[in-house]
Amino acid sequence: MASKAGAGFKPSSTGVDRARQFMPFMALKGYFELCREQERCPAPRRELTEEEALELSRMVASLQRGDMVRITFYDQDAYVTRQGVLGELVPELRFLRLVRQRIDFDDIVSITPV
Repeated sequence: MASKAGAGFKPSSTGVDRARQFMPFMALKGYFELCREQERCPAPRRELTEEEALELSRMVASLQRGDMVRITFYDQDAYVTRQGVLGELVPELRFLRLVRQRIDFDDIVSITPV
């Protein structure tokens, strides 16, 4: 059996050095945030029709914590779609939390179970 040292094998380095070589490389800091901002298309807020509001109300009533959903909502100056696990639903205060983002019911345009 051939020795590993003879085959060009380097002796193992410390665990920290070994872990460092597998760390993610971020050559362009802020690049992904800039890309996310470019996805935004500023648009005026629109009112839901009675039918849309009723359907949205039904959907919110059927949601439970832990559901995987896709939500389109108005965020500052544009409509944004996010997908994730419903972390919190507070009908009394009219908001829900998708992962770490709080979304007011009045800002929601659509909810789709995933």
